[in-house]
Formats: sequence, C-alpha cells, structure tokens
Amino acid sequence: MRLKKLTKLNSKGDTILEVLISVAILSLILTSSFALTNRSSIANRQAAERGEASKLGQSELEKLKYYLSSPGITAPSNNSFFCVDTSNPVSPTIVLLPMINPTNIDTLYNSIDNRCKKGTDSRYATFIYREPSGSEEATNTYTTYVRWDSVTGRGTDKINLVHRLYPDISSSLVTINYFRPIATLLQYSTTIITQLGIPRIGVAP
Repeated sequence: MRLKKLTKLNSKGDTILEVLISVAILSLILTSSFALTNRSSIANRQAAERGEASKLGQSELEKLKYYLSSPGITAPSNNSFFCVDTSNPVSPTIVLLPMINPTNIDTLYNSIDNRCKKGTDSRYATFIYREPSGSEEATNTYTTYVRWDSVTGRGTDKINLVHRLYPDISSSLVTINYFRPIATLLQYSTTIITQLGIPRIGVAP
C-alpha cells in the first residue's frame, strides 16, 4: 500500500516537471518567433523606405532637368550643393545650400533647408551636388544625395545617385537643347546642315 502511494507521488512529480519543461520550450519558441517577426517587419520597412528614397532621388533629377530646360536659366555652379524647389510648379527655383564637407553629410543632413526635405513626413533630406569643374564628364556630373533616419533608431540610411547631364550647345546658327525630344533634334539638325551648306543626304527637307 505504501509503495503504491510513493509511485503515485513520483508520477505527479514527473508530470509537473514535464509541464515546466514544456512551458520553457514554448516560451523559447514564442520569443524566437517574435524576434524573427520583428526583424522581418524592420527589413520590410527599410526596403519600402529605400524604394521611396530612390524615387525621390530620381524625381529630384527630373526636376533639375525641367529647370535646366527652361529658357534663360543658368545651371548651378560647379562644386555646389542645392535642391530644386517646386512649390511653384510653373517656376521652379534652385535652393543653394551652404558648402558641406562630403564626409559630414551623414551628420549634417538634418540641418539643411526645409525646402530640401521631401517625402513622407518630410523625413528624406534630398539634395544634389555638382562636381567641381574639370573634364567634360566631371563638369556635368551631378550626385543626388538622399538621407533619412534609420527605422532601427541607429544611424542613417542613405542613397547616392550619380548622373551626367549635358547643357545646351549654343552657336551663332542654332541652339540645341539636349533635353528636348529626338524629333526636335532631327529638325534642328536639318537646319544646321542647310545653313552650313552641307548636302542633305538622306535628310528630309
């Protein structure tokens, strides 16, 4: 009889131990799942923000193209930082920024002109740097910088887009705008050939 009671007590003890082990394993699984879900959520948000930042950088370039294609416009000087303000779509303007040491961009971007902050909640500092004058490639090279606070709360996320834009070519004969459609360029090429007296072989009058 006594042996039977001891067996029952031992059986209860084993059952409690198994429950505690099961709870510990379940807690570990839930904790790991939460951590993985949180990481996945952060990664998805970072990807979404990077996509938005890339679109804003491309948009800033398109605004610059539109600004440069306007008549009587002078391109921003070399070795300068700026952004394009399109609060008035009919008449975009260049917002010149103080000279920034490229090594300090990631720490100073929050202090730039508010007109250069774009996107959701104006969280993306978007501005352009025109390279110093030199070769034709360097003179016409523009780097678009996009900076924003990382969703992780640590540091800065960033995108740099490098573009090469060529200005108008002017002469006493005609002005060709490189940003105009190709059909317009062909029309101007006919005009140049006519005025220079070159036979218009294969060119419609």
